[in-house]
Amino acid sequence: MRRNRLSGWLAAAGILLSLTLVFAGARAQSASLQVPASGSTASKLAEEQFKNIQALKGIPADQVVPSMQFIAALSANTATFAGHSKRTTRKPKSRRAK
Repeated sequence: MRRNRLSGWLAAAGILLSLTLVFAGARAQSASLQVPASGSTASKLAEEQFKNIQALKGIPADQVVPSMQFIAALSANTATFAGHSKRTTRKPKSRRAK
């Protein structure tokens, strides 16, 4: 009975911590996406500053390189995982008696 209470409290604390982190992350992202004040100069868009921009149109030019680094990091992790799964799906060589 005591163990069930403890696991219940730990589960509730874990859920509360997860929700706090989610809301803090969402708040941080929304704060960085706010429109600059009317007195400041507007930055160029990606397609105005760089040639041949196709997928990242409409974002500020200063966010292009960090976005590309983020995408590269994601694809590197995915390639590692995919390579690992190929090794595990190979059939072992069959051995025959001589």
